[in-house]
Amino acid sequence: MNGKRLDAVDGLRAIAVLAVVVHHAGLNTFGLGTRGVDLFFVISGFCLSLPALTRMHAGEPFRFDIARFARGRIKRIAPPYYAALGLFGILSLTSFGVPTVASPPGQFEWIQDAAFLTSMAPSYNASFWTLGVEARWYLIFPVVLALYARSKLGFAAVALGAYALYAWQNALVDAGTLPCFMLGIVAADVFARGHAKSYLFVVAAVAAIALAILSGHSDDPGNPAWHVASFLVVVAGIGALSRVTALRPLAFFGVASYSIYLVHQPIMYWLASFGWPLALCAVCSVVAGLAFWRAIEVPAQAWRVRAPERATSAVTSL
Repeated sequence: MNGKRLDAVDGLRAIAVLAVVVHHAGLNTFGLGTRGVDLFFVISGFCLSLPALTRMHAGEPFRFDIARFARGRIKRIAPPYYAALGLFGILSLTSFGVPTVASPPGQFEWIQDAAFLTSMAPSYNASFWTLGVEARWYLIFPVVLALYARSKLGFAAVALGAYALYAWQNALVDAGTLPCFMLGIVAADVFARGHAKSYLFVVAAVAAIALAILSGHSDDPGNPAWHVASFLVVVAGIGALSRVTALRPLAFFGVASYSIYLVHQPIMYWLASFGWPLALCAVCSVVAGLAFWRAIEVPAQAWRVRAPERATSAVTSL
């Protein structure tokens, strides 16, 4: 633990983002690269629910400050995202273009993306589709978390219902990915109860990955087999394997993972258009992500921390 930050979680974020980068570089062995997004979704559910579940297991009544949650999410997600959206929006007007898709942006796509109503095929950056899914998940997260705290059976019913809805209509990606976020809540509960250290989770994670590979459909965002495998990887990574996932190099890339995710794909494909080897393009795109993190995300997070302090100072000085 580093302050309020779990280094092991940062290590898992690094694995997730590097898997996505490897996938976009065309090195998608057994479809593992595409499942980096699943890891991100499980990690998101884990991090958002852990504080409330930890307090609950310490004997406090379940409570969740929705207003504080909403402010925290906006301050954390929006500044780097809008910076990346603005960057690629401007670059789309130059020879850089829109490298991740074949068609130009729609007339109102920038507004749609800015409102987190991103489609599954955004033009400015194809990776942005997950930001829309995650933002919509935030809207129902407090309800789902409260349901988990009060009725595990009801929670399971919602997850199964979401899978059924996705099976009926595959275009409803939000329904297909919702259980993946929900498994993050379960992972947080396992961790808060002190059960994550069992090496059985490591064995189960290896078996689940093997079964998921055999099941195929590695590019299906609503694949339950991969969701379960990702859940077990997260539990093993924050528990029995935490000494590995908390290693400094992994944790470093994990801290910058959001920025790397936001900018890597268009830059990688743009460099590839000059005939550069994709592996080299991938490395350069990660370096660009680290630069974006240092230039944009670090100052944004510093402002996020200082803002409450400024508000407190203003109140006390009245």
